[in-house]
Amino acid sequence: MPSGPDAGGIRERLGALGREPAWPVAQARLEPVAEVDAVPAALDALVDATVARYSTTAHRNPVMLVHASTAPRAARLALAALPQELWAGTYRQAWSIAAAVTALYAGDGERVAAPVGDIAETEVAEGAGGNGDEHVIKFTEVAIESHRRGNTAALGAARRAQELIGPA
Repeated sequence: MPSGPDAGGIRERLGALGREPAWPVAQARLEPVAEVDAVPAALDALVDATVARYSTTAHRNPVMLVHASTAPRAARLALAALPQELWAGTYRQAWSIAAAVTALYAGDGERVAAPVGDIAETEVAEGAGGNGDEHVIKFTEVAIESHRRGNTAALGAARRAQELIGPA
């Protein structure tokens, strides 16, 4: 089996998460939510942050880094079906998932320049459809929602996913 920072699948990597130097740092950034009514907005903010970070960190493993955004978005969608007493725990778990995926797949702090320039939502959506990969499509949907909340890096992040993840 290969060794080094890019070795193993998600199960092996999660098993070694405690030895990953970026993990305690990422987990320590968890900002507790004081009021349960604030959980939906906190999950949206988490999604927005992971979408914005994607452009500069996904070059090592662009498919896996998609999940740092789509997992908390799925948690946000699930809130409507959950009793409110589960919301805070759902938020903490979504944070931990996003932090773990980021720690395991974003790498050692190396950053790649993010795409710049004006990009229209329709152009990004068409690019995702043309690419056809389910990860690109999911991430593009999440990025467009994030853009609509004001995340100026979101459409560039979607374009980056389309560039990094080959067509289906």
